[in-house]
Amino acid sequence: MAEYKAAGGRRGRRILFTCLAALVIFTGALCLFLRVTEIRVDGDPGAFDMQEIIDTAGVRKGQSLLLIDRERAAANVQSAFPALSNATVSCALPGLVTIRVNESQVRAVITCDGERWVFDEYCHVIGKAQEGERYVTVSGLEVTGVRVGREMTADRANASALAYTKTILTQLVSRNLADRVSSLNMENLANIEFLYDGSFTVKLGTGNKLEYKLERFATVIRSVLEEGKTGGTIDVSSDGKSYYSP
Repeated sequence: MAEYKAAGGRRGRRILFTCLAALVIFTGALCLFLRVTEIRVDGDPGAFDMQEIIDTAGVRKGQSLLLIDRERAAANVQSAFPALSNATVSCALPGLVTIRVNESQVRAVITCDGERWVFDEYCHVIGKAQEGERYVTVSGLEVTGVRVGREMTADRANASALAYTKTILTQLVSRNLADRVSSLNMENLANIEFLYDGSFTVKLGTGNKLEYKLERFATVIRSVLEEGKTGGTIDVSSDGKSYYSP
């Protein structure tokens, strides 16, 4: 009986070792045959050189597709080109790597530790503010981490304000409204508001349903401008209702 158990144990170990060896061989074969054959840069890189973006990502033809660290490659691009927003890297069989980038559509500015820092609609830091440049001035937002090419960070007390800022800016960009926003007030998260076209105060109220509120704002501002109005207050803070007052 003891000999039988020992033999069974040896057979079990042999089967396990055989399976592990087969797995190693299979993985090695995949790494060998699944090689990068094409690298694309999609999106709108603006004036930036596509080959430089590829070189910065650290991806090269002939590299194993399975060994590409997509998050690190995207972070490399974001750090080297902070004016590009939300860089991502994806892989597809049999050997395609796609680097997707877009030039930032928003230049917002925040004061941190006595310095004025510029960031984009995804709250990625672009650099320090320059005199004479036009920015969206964000007030009432306190951040703890400012590093060029990285997304800003905030402590627990300011995390919601940072998330709301990102949502507001990206939603304004998606509706082609961001270029006429001059300031965003996040000092009171129960009464968030921004200044549009230099003369329209837009009241969003709380950070709930921001996408829905900004969609209503887009409808109201089109109507108000068509009527020839040049300023006033647009209140979309109430659920389902919008108000305009000169």
